[in-house]
Amino acid sequence: MNGMTAEAVERAIQHGEMIYQVGLQGLDFSGRDLSGGSFVEVDLTGARLTDCNLHETRFSDCCLRGSDFSGNRLEETLFNQCVMTGARFSDCGLYQCLFSQCQLEESQFDASAQIGTQFLGGSLSDSDFQHAALQGCGFSDLGYLTLQLAGCWCEQGSFMNADMRQADFSAARFSLTTFFACDLRLQTLDGVAFNQCQFTQSQLDGASFHQAILSQCGLSGLSLRQARLTQVQAQQTLFNAADMTGCDCRDAQFAQANFADAILTGCDFSRSDLQRAVLARSRAVQTRFDGCDMTWADCTWAQMDEAQFNDAQFGHTRFHRASTHQSEFTSRSGIIERDEALFAAEEWSRQR
Repeated sequence: MNGMTAEAVERAIQHGEMIYQVGLQGLDFSGRDLSGGSFVEVDLTGARLTDCNLHETRFSDCCLRGSDFSGNRLEETLFNQCVMTGARFSDCGLYQCLFSQCQLEESQFDASAQIGTQFLGGSLSDSDFQHAALQGCGFSDLGYLTLQLAGCWCEQGSFMNADMRQADFSAARFSLTTFFACDLRLQTLDGVAFNQCQFTQSQLDGASFHQAILSQCGLSGLSLRQARLTQVQAQQTLFNAADMTGCDCRDAQFAQANFADAILTGCDFSRSDLQRAVLARSRAVQTRFDGCDMTWADCTWAQMDEAQFNDAQFGHTRFHRASTHQSEFTSRSGIIERDEALFAAEEWSRQR
């Protein structure tokens, strides 16, 4: 059906009517109250929706190519299985909105403020979220996610099951955000702030975190082979059971970080702060610790053969039952070679 005016659409919605299979291409809905409306299989290509009420409005199986929502405030608005290529949400407020199985390629969400908005399935390829503020937002099952996230701020968000190798993270900030089953291999994350973020079942081989903030993050059990972690701030971060083979970790802050059971073969930690770090049972063969501060670090049962500890600083550093065959030390002063209390406990446990 064709030929409804913006005024007629508003009147129909106020009467509780569904807008169904109508061509509304290019209409200007500025100033209209479309709240609570239901649009089903409607063509809204190029429509102007910048200054209208869309509270709890539902769009299902609609075409919204090139539609303009810029500067509008959307609350609990639902988009389901819509084609929205090139849609504009710049400078929008989106609160508890849902985009389900929508095609949002090349869409614009730059400078938007979003709270609780969810993007489930569909596509966001080449979409722009630069300088957006995202709180409690979720991005799930979006496949190849080539987002522009430069300058973006995200708190308590989630990115799930996404290939993010081509996303732009420049100067982005994340806090309490989860990256679940995300592919970030060879990604450049230099200078990005990740505070108390969780990387779960994600791939980080070859990623560059130069000067990034990773404080209190969780990277347990992940593969970070050949990753660059130079000058990172990773205090109290969990790397336990991670594969960090060949990582460049020079000049970094790892105070109280946990590397228990991690593979650290061939890593370079030169001049890094490892105070109170846990390296128990780690495999650190041919690893460099030159110039590191390892005061109160725990290397119990670690395999550190052929490692280099030139000019490293020790103090109450536990090397209990650690293997250091052919390793280089400028001095072993400050190392606890055998923890008597722990040794006694181990003997008691063995004899039980």
